[in-house]
Amino acid sequence: MTIDTPSENHPYTSGVGVDYTWSSRFTFDRPHSLQEVVVYKLGGLVTRFADPEWPISGAVLGEGDSKDRTTLVLGLDPSRSFGTPSVGRCEAIATRISADLGWQRKAEALPEMRVIMGRRIGYEGKDYTMEEVRSLMAAYGCGDLALTEADLFSLRYVDGLREYHEPGVIVEGPVSTLNSVLQVAADMGQERLVSEIAGSATQVYFQDRR
Repeated sequence: MTIDTPSENHPYTSGVGVDYTWSSRFTFDRPHSLQEVVVYKLGGLVTRFADPEWPISGAVLGEGDSKDRTTLVLGLDPSRSFGTPSVGRCEAIATRISADLGWQRKAEALPEMRVIMGRRIGYEGKDYTMEEVRSLMAAYGCGDLALTEADLFSLRYVDGLREYHEPGVIVEGPVSTLNSVLQVAADMGQERLVSEIAGSATQVYFQDRR
């Protein structure tokens, strides 16, 4: 399924999408490092799932390698190969996170629009700073969007744990700014990103290099 955006005047091709959203927020009993959260804790849980249709994706708020991360935000990451977990399955994953890891789940309401966007050029290039992201947002007329520094990640078990993470930013605001956010992402060399329109749609966008 492909979910249309308010306008197709942007540099991305629409990939797979679903007509629902889901999000969950957790806080930790003590501060963790990014490695602890993504690889050891959540990666271990996904490995125990041992099922490609039980992924975990989202962002860990904060920056750097220091052991000061306290908050995790989860969302959907639709996959053409493996589909998208239903809300029911996402809730089951969230329940397992609380039960197995002891992290406290917090009430979470999506804003009108949320984009969890990487800050790395391609997959191996330089990382944009938050200051550079803010400047680009302002240049495209959406400098008043809420920007939260975080590291985005994706975990899926396919013949072993597949893990990816990179510095990113959580972008929140009105859906009318989505096309401008996509323009910023293209300027930053983002190959792929996911937008969420609260209660309506989760949509993958990618750079078509053909």
